[in-house]
Amino acid sequence: KNQKAILTIKDNGVGVKEEKLPHLFEQFYRGDESRNSKNEGSGLGLYVCQYIIKQHGGQIYAANDHGLAVTMELPVAKEKGV
Repeated sequence: KNQKAILTIKDNGVGVKEEKLPHLFEQFYRGDESRNSKNEGSGLGLYVCQYIIKQHGGQIYAANDHGLAVTMELPVAKEKGV
């Protein structure tokens, strides 16, 4: 779409509280209180994804759509010589 590759990954769970959506891509953020033990996750996964995608000129965002939906948009690479 518009010279971008778009990938959306969705689940059919309860989604994320609206007030937490803007924080999902922050470094060390863990929005699920049940996973906030010292042994489970570092809160870096979505932060690293965002960093990599931005380095490639894309963007990533999350929304509630009958569950959580994470969408990644990346520019389509131009062929050499075109």
